This record gives sequence, C-alpha cells and structure tokens, in this order.
Amino acid sequence: MQTVCILGNQLSPELIDESLPNFGVYEDMVAKGEPHLFHSVLSSSLNLGCSRRPDA
Repeated sequence: MQTVCILGNQLSPELIDESLPNFGVYEDMVAKGEPHLFHSVLSSSLNLGCSRRPDA
C-alpha cells in the first residue's frame, strides 16, 4: 500500500510554537463537546510520514 500526501505536508510554525509544547499534557484528552481527541487529529499524519517540520 502506498501513502500519498497531497496537502499540508508541513507543520505550521503556529502549531509547532503553540500546540506541540503542550502535546504531552493534553495527549488523548477528551473534552466535553469535542468530537476529537487532542492526539487523534495529528498522529495519523505524523505516523504516515505526511507531516514534517518546515525546516526538515
């Protein structure tokens, strides 16, 4: 199976600066009224190699 990444293959500087420093604190957190875990939206792209740091 081949993985094809079309859009958004770079992590935004805002995400790196604002969200990733707190990732471990909120990882897999469930918030009332939210359809996603904090972890679930980002991890699949990282695990498939579809996202990378802008300087990578």
